[in-house]
Amino acid sequence: MIIHQHQTLACFYNHIFFQPGVPSINLPDVSEYITKVEISPMPEDDATPLTAQHQLQLLKERLEQQTQRTRAAVVQLMLLRDQLAAEQAARCEAQVRTHQLLVHNKELLEHISALVSHLQEREKGSSRPINAQQLTLIPQVSGNFDIK
Repeated sequence: MIIHQHQTLACFYNHIFFQPGVPSINLPDVSEYITKVEISPMPEDDATPLTAQHQLQLLKERLEQQTQRTRAAVVQLMLLRDQLAAEQAARCEAQVRTHQLLVHNKELLEHISALVSHLQEREKGSSRPINAQQLTLIPQVSGNFDIK
């Protein structure tokens, strides 16, 4: 069980940090986005002149709205990154489990082959065929097998 966990963690680490062709995501601080927000000048309308204080207030509100949109986009990006990492870990764990099953299947096939060989040898030495009751008494030839 410890080896399985180690393999899974190693596979997860390798897939997340060293997978070729997959770009890593480094998220800049939200303050970097805020400094890059372009603020277009307010249209000046002679019918409703705005004071500098009102213009500043409107610009602050627009900046706050843009900041909120930026934060929401960053949160969504972080959620997608976490989802991708979880999917990669699950895929890696499935690959490890598949490998374990393939190894176990190979061992079972080798054991079956050894049993067939043993049966053929016993039938050659005896003129009568082996019945089902005798089959249960055949010793295991190729070692211990842990069937899960």
